[in-house]
Amino acid sequence: MRRRILVVASLLFASACAEPSADDRRTVIVQALVDADQSLVASRPGFVAGKHAAMARDLYAFYRATLPLYARDWRMGVAPVLRSRFAVDSMLPLTLGDAHPENFGLLLGGDGSLAFEPNDFDSADRYPYLWDVNRMLVGLALAVRASNVEDPEARAVAVAAERTILRAAALAYADEITRIADGGARRRWMGSEGVPALEDLFRRGERDRDARAELDELTVVDGEGRRTFVRGPAMDDAENVRGPVPEFALDALPRALESYRRSLRDRPPAEYFDVLDAVRELGSGVASWPRLRVLVLVRGPSDEPEDDVVLELKELTDSPARGWIPPGVFFDELGDRVRIAAELLWTAPDAEPLWGVTSWLGFPVQVRRESEAEKTLRVRRLEDDAGTVEALKALAAVLGSVLAQLQANRTVGEEWAAPVIARRLRGQGVDFAEEQSDLAVEAADGVSIDWLFFRAAIAERGLLLGYRA
Repeated sequence: MRRRILVVASLLFASACAEPSADDRRTVIVQALVDADQSLVASRPGFVAGKHAAMARDLYAFYRATLPLYARDWRMGVAPVLRSRFAVDSMLPLTLGDAHPENFGLLLGGDGSLAFEPNDFDSADRYPYLWDVNRMLVGLALAVRASNVEDPEARAVAVAAERTILRAAALAYADEITRIADGGARRRWMGSEGVPALEDLFRRGERDRDARAELDELTVVDGEGRRTFVRGPAMDDAENVRGPVPEFALDALPRALESYRRSLRDRPPAEYFDVLDAVRELGSGVASWPRLRVLVLVRGPSDEPEDDVVLELKELTDSPARGWIPPGVFFDELGDRVRIAAELLWTAPDAEPLWGVTSWLGFPVQVRRESEAEKTLRVRRLEDDAGTVEALKALAAVLGSVLAQLQANRTVGEEWAAPVIARRLRGQGVDFAEEQSDLAVEAADGVSIDWLFFRAAIAERGLLLGYRA
């Protein structure tokens, strides 16, 4: 697979002397990324450089962090999916906005149960329905190509079957959106149901839920029984560092957490959120690498140290949907967009009862539980039993079904998207799956080439791509 990408890229580079296409594409990549992070390049250049370094190291990380480029390609009319015969021009459903596989995982419900749900709403907004279908399928193609890291032969077998795997996701999407439009209920994935990747996810999630593993990993208890965060680099990732929060920022936390508490559907008592400690977290995520991120240790349901709860506060930004949504349907605030999207896109509005929003030091922030039980689906774990063609097909079908369920949400005051999409796909699921898998493979090849262009730009211009604060 890598050889094929390198051959295509070499041809593009070779033709650049006669035609400006390769240079033009590199310019588009650089401009899209710098435009998206313009304020951060000026105010937090070191963090933007760290993000770009992470993107340069790993193709899938590059894909995760290039949603602004994906949006620009749509607006410029060059995204392969725009050639689809199954577009619905009149419908902009509320959807995840960045439905790649690593934006799904386990959430811990109020009753202690785990369910497989979307777990990242940074980009959630109204988009064409194919936006997320394509975003997921391209992500799946890249995941297949990155699977079985320690077994090149198994990876080659998976890559040879990538269209079959992508078709499973697209067909599951078409079948599920049609079933729901015909009156079927949205369903929650409360178990693995024989899918190896989900078996691994639920097994580890249940183990760490029962052990409260985040407390052991992130905190220590002193001789007086007081729990505090461990400072310094994380044991398993030297780039992930926890450091001090300034005093003025600590002083602002109680008010921010009270506002957050009021954003929750089922509000714990105010003393639940008494602040015990806080640390700034650096080097976490990919697209969100430069954003403000803080871990807060709060009292929880009792004064006992084993009941302490860890929360993550993460800075929010605008979604890429801005600019093409009709007037009158924007969310009033960034926090409203994330909060409402989560409640509507989850199959249960309280899938994570501690997921809310607030404002802190003038920054809009999302607040969620930091729990080792809430495992995210990771491409690097698609190996061994989870890396076979049949296992990848099964996972793809689950992801396609989950995407259909979240796009089948009922947004108050708006036309229900599910029957509109179902009318377009009814009786044509196989054709839809064939077309979408072909378009996704083409786009994934393009992402791989874009990554080489990006790496070349980094080598030539530096980690800030030639821009200075």
